[in-house]
Amino acid sequence: MANLKIRQTRLAVLYYSSRPNFLILTALLTALTIACLYWAGYPLSSGLALLVTIAALLVHAIVNWFNEVYDARAGLDNITQRTPFNGGSGSLQLEPEAINFVERVALGALGAVILFGFYIVWLWDWRIVPLGLLGLLVIFSYSPWMTRHPFLGWSSPGFGLGVVMMMGIAFALTGAYPVWLIAVTLLPFLLINNLLLLNQFPDQVADQKVGRRTLPLAIGDRQALRVFKITIWVSLAWLLLLIIFQALPVLSIIALVGFLPALGIWAKLQPGFTQTPDAIVVLRQNVVMILGVIILLTLSLVISAWLG
Repeated sequence: MANLKIRQTRLAVLYYSSRPNFLILTALLTALTIACLYWAGYPLSSGLALLVTIAALLVHAIVNWFNEVYDARAGLDNITQRTPFNGGSGSLQLEPEAINFVERVALGALGAVILFGFYIVWLWDWRIVPLGLLGLLVIFSYSPWMTRHPFLGWSSPGFGLGVVMMMGIAFALTGAYPVWLIAVTLLPFLLINNLLLLNQFPDQVADQKVGRRTLPLAIGDRQALRVFKITIWVSLAWLLLLIIFQALPVLSIIALVGFLPALGIWAKLQPGFTQTPDAIVVLRQNVVMILGVIILLTLSLVISAWLG
């Protein structure tokens, strides 16, 4: 009974340390990529699409597992003021003896993803390899290295999830790298960077203690919030340019509705906002905005494809 209880506890820790709520973003980005390819007329295999979706979710879970293990060993999550949007899951703080187990599972899952990569090479050709190596670089260097360099810490989440993953999904499904899709991935790139940027504000004291140099720590709250606001404007402009140059259908204009929460965010976004009762509201509205834009984009692509 004791061994069974330990196994159940470890499985629970494994589940929570994968940060399942954050995996929703990957599921939506995968759906967006598939919708883009469907709208563009690429023939798609539903079986392969399912395998690619599982692989994408597993990759994001691996990133989260390694991040949780690294932060637990560094002691970061012990001193973080945790919210639903930052500070990790807290599962390894409750069960520190599960750290090695989570790390071993992450390494095993990474091996499975690499094997799937070999399958994609066999199915299409070797051109997935450089992108895969780039993805591995992001996975292993984010927590120990990129978080100590402000620009890399700001840009790597959007680059890894928005650009590398979406282009990898596209190649796995089609054997091609559509040039226009690269332009589309820049919109999630900007949105995801903003998601992580705002979530870094509550972590500043803890991040500083373990040697991290996030953008808010490097340039201050006021300038980091300016970066956040500028990124929203650039995202809006980029969406319109994608439509004008036909990288997205005209119906994708409905994604502008997804930016409406920015109005509420803007009104409350001041230096020190994390010390106010509105902090959780702002972080939640930011998540709603980003997921809303991606969902509306996906719907616009699917409907446009149906309408011909």
